[in-house]
Amino acid sequence: MINQDKLDELKLAVNNIHFHLAYFNIERGNPSITYLGYIPSSQEPTILHNINLFEDSKGNKCTFFYSIIIEDDDSAIIIEVFVDSKDLKHFLTSRKITYTFCDSIDIRGDNITCVQKRVIEIPNRLKKNYIKRIIELMKNPKDEKKAWKTYITKYSQASHMVIIDNTQKEVQKHD
Repeated sequence: MINQDKLDELKLAVNNIHFHLAYFNIERGNPSITYLGYIPSSQEPTILHNINLFEDSKGNKCTFFYSIIIEDDDSAIIIEVFVDSKDLKHFLTSRKITYTFCDSIDIRGDNITCVQKRVIEIPNRLKKNYIKRIIELMKNPKDEKKAWKTYITKYSQASHMVIIDNTQKEVQKHD
């Protein structure tokens, strides 16, 4: 659970400072990415995505979902979100991946709701053999949290984004 002070900071960051925030979850068995602080303006933005595996120098591994949303004017938003190894199986069985973009948010208790949102569903075209291979490689991930922290601090492509790490239930600023 994220404490109320963190939630208030999150609301301020998204609504007033225009920080972007991304997180991953499973909705009705389908992978879902929520992106706060931005709504694509293009009628049909191009969305490219993949699942990636990262291993640090100590053998800790993590998986993350990587997306690029390309607007009609060729501007792009990069999204990188941690995917717990136990959730990888959903990429094998789901037919779609849902993106929810929220321009601003409201927070009541522990619930974050979008004031203005846009939902885009795309077919899940990730290769099943590729996902099965990643699942196999993640059977002994060691410390996924450490691997993710190493990745986002050293290699992440997403700039000026706040990342909610669902494994740690805390908010991290990432520049």
